[in-house]
Formats: sequence, C-alpha cells, structure tokens
Amino acid sequence: AQRSVSENLDQSLASHLGTGKRKSYVMFGGDHQLSARDSSTNGVGKKRNNHDEEDQEDEVSLRFKLAASRIFALYAQQKGSETAEFLFSEMYKLSEETIAFDGPRKHVWQALAIVKQVALEFAEIFDESSRAGPVPEMDDHGAYMGGFSSSSGMGVLSGMKSSLQIDVERIFKEKLFIFLHPSVQLDFSRNALIFLVLKVAFRGWLEAIRVCSFSADGFKQLQMDVEFLKHMIPHYIDENFTVETNDATTSLRNLLSDVMEAAGERCLDDSCESDEDLMHSSRSILRSFIDRIIQEDNEIGSHFIIQEDEQQEEGNP
Repeated sequence: AQRSVSENLDQSLASHLGTGKRKSYVMFGGDHQLSARDSSTNGVGKKRNNHDEEDQEDEVSLRFKLAASRIFALYAQQKGSETAEFLFSEMYKLSEETIAFDGPRKHVWQALAIVKQVALEFAEIFDESSRAGPVPEMDDHGAYMGGFSSSSGMGVLSGMKSSLQIDVERIFKEKLFIFLHPSVQLDFSRNALIFLVLKVAFRGWLEAIRVCSFSADGFKQLQMDVEFLKHMIPHYIDENFTVETNDATTSLRNLLSDVMEAAGERCLDDSCESDEDLMHSSRSILRSFIDRIIQEDNEIGSHFIIQEDEQQEEGNP
C-alpha cells in the first residue's frame, strides 16, 4: 500500500512538473529508506541518505512554490476578468451614430482602478514599489514613448488587409499565451502579476469586440480608449520587464492593436480608416485629459493613478 501511494505521487509529480520519476517513497518509509538507514554505518550510506533528504526538501519546496504560483495566477486571472468586464461595459453604445468625444470612456479608467488595487496589493506582498513609474506625458504630437503610432490602431486600417496579408502577419506575430500552465511557476513580482491581469483583460475585451458592431464615431471612441490604455501601461509595468525574452509592455500594446484590428472588421461605416484630422483631434482630446488627471488632486485620476510610495489603505480587500 505504501509503495502504491508513493508511485501515484511519483506519477503526479512527473505529469505536473514535467520531470522524471521522483523518489517520493522516502516520505512514506519505503524499502529505499530502510536500505539507506541500514547502510548508514558506512560513508556511502551517509551520502546517499543526505542526498535523499536534499531531494525531499527540494521536492517539497518546489511543490509549495508551484502551489503559491497557482494561487497568485488564479487571483490575477480573476482580476483580469473583472477588468475585462469594465472594458466591454456598454459597448453597444459604440454602434450609435453620434457620440460626444471628451476623453476615454468612464468604464476604461474604472477598469484601471482594479489594476491599481492589484498593484498595491502585490507591492505590499513582495515588498516592491507600488508603480513602475509616473504617468508618461504626451508631447504636442500626441506621442510618448510609444504613443499614437501607425501600428497602434490609429491608421492600421488605411485600407482593408487582404486575407493573404493577415495570414502572413500571423505567421511572424509573437506567440502570446494568455493563461499560465499549472506546471509553470509564475515570477513572484508585481510586474508579472499585473502583466497577467492585463493580458487576460485585453484578450477578453478582444473576444467581446468580435461580436459587436461600431459606427464611425464608435470606432473613433474605441481608438481613444485603446491609445489611453497603451499610454498607461508603463505606469503599471516596468518597460524593461520581459517574459520569456519578450518585452511585456510591447506584448500588451500588440494585443491592444489586435483589438483595433478586430473593431475595424466590425465597423459599419467605410470611414473607419485612417483620418489625419481625426488623429490630430483625438490626440488633442487625449492630451488634455491626461494633463488633467496627472494632477494629484484630480478626482478621476485618484481612482487609477498610483502616487509615489502610495500604499494600500487599511481595510481594503
């Protein structure tokens, strides 16, 4: 019975950790442990026993780390889903013919309020800074380090792409896995957890957009929402943070570009294309909005902007 239990544990470890057979029967006082104890009177037996104890400690440590990683990942994924719900709230309104533009939709910065909450929580857990940096400023051209660009959605639809173009782009596009495999250990850092939250949120938003329709004005509003999110990414995630050699902030911006591409395919108006006058107008509106929210006493900005050395308030979940 002991050997049966230990063998089942070995198989579980091998399948979940991607490793070979483990000597888990040492934990259950199996034959191997007895033989090691019987031979402990000589040097070889002592070395073997010490080696078994080290293997056991490493194995237990790895299992605890994977369990912690899984808990953090599930929590981040849940927060990502909540963020996505805000992003696609009232998306049906973007099919209306006339929309007043005064900045990103309220639901967008409410989504970032969840990101701020998670950033403060993990900064406290991992004893890190609560933010990656201040909110970047926009210059007169509407650009920060990666702002309004030709690949960002403002202009990517200057002519519908052919099926061949789309297929070729997919071949060379970076492969981004949204959800973490249970056998993969998450990096225990604020950057890694926020990256996971935003990945899940943006991917969920993308899937929701594929079943929506957009008027010309709705498409323009979505462009502003997307550019605002791209602008805010460096506030939450260090631009030097990489995941499997891929730049995390670039991966998120590419995901948001996919959002705009999907929206372009669902636009009901032929004017959902590059419009230079629209780009200048949108830049001006977004720059004005950002200039307002970066003030410390701004009520809207206080919901999602993390001030330097800001900590989670007592009693918050």
